[in-house]
Amino acid sequence: MIHEDRTLITPMKWVLFPVHGKVTDVSFPQQQPATISLNIVGEGGGTLAISGTAGIQPPGADLNVNLNRLSLRQLQPMADTVGRLEITGGTLSVIGRAATTGGAEGPKFRFEGELTASDLSLLDTKSAKPIFRQEELQINGIRFDVKPNSLVFDEVVDRRPYVYLVIEEDGSTNLENALKLEDENVEAIEKSLLGQMVDFIAQQIRGAVPVRVNSARIEEGSIHLVRRWLRKWR
Repeated sequence: MIHEDRTLITPMKWVLFPVHGKVTDVSFPQQQPATISLNIVGEGGGTLAISGTAGIQPPGADLNVNLNRLSLRQLQPMADTVGRLEITGGTLSVIGRAATTGGAEGPKFRFEGELTASDLSLLDTKSAKPIFRQEELQINGIRFDVKPNSLVFDEVVDRRPYVYLVIEEDGSTNLENALKLEDENVEAIEKSLLGQMVDFIAQQIRGAVPVRVNSARIEEGSIHLVRRWLRKWR
């Protein structure tokens, strides 16, 4: 399967091959939920595996989800649209369980699992300097509920983050100058396939989502700070 999104400044191309799917125990009228499995491999790196049960009478699903080492470089067209950042490395992995139910008891949707972003690096294309690096962001004990809404992170660990921060003479920083959040750029992101998917999900979540983080820590973080305005006093 090939999809090319031309709403962005740089077209975003997704090549998914091979794609394997299987459905068993399908009945109508439904006697029991069907068993489903789906395995997708991305050309740019990463795999997605979904397995579990789903039914329509009543509507509901109970699925195991495993996203393994999705290359974040696939998102470079979005970075080109909103700034002068180059994604030079990074992968995303998510493993967990997603369940939805049409019944009256409990949340309408729940995801429980963990997320890992590894070896992320961003380059400022104007200065050709790394602006951000991160060995690993690990989020354990994620629990996201919809109706009632809540988002809980049991533990957040940021390992060896590095930030190159330049304060210019006018008080601006290289981080904010690397972004171009004009209306037309934001609109292009919203019209993209990923933007539409996010909008669809947001429409299903009505009301505020309370967030709680039980534990958070940074391990061996560093900041390289450059203040250019000091030069005028020398």
